[in-house]
Amino acid sequence: MMQSVVHFSKSAGVLYPAVVLYAKYGGSEEADTLINLGIRSAPDIGTKERFESLRANLSEIP
Repeated sequence: MMQSVVHFSKSAGVLYPAVVLYAKYGGSEEADTLINLGIRSAPDIGTKERFESLRANLSEIP
């Protein structure tokens, strides 16, 4: 899954749910990698802030 997500790294619509899935199912390193990718490739400040907020709340994802 990681390769596919990285391939579409410019799409927050692909990255964001992937981060949530990795965080939910024990892939915290992968989630963090994708968050960094999302922040770096964010097309605008709002998207960047969404990924930063997700990072801040990563441990709270059920």
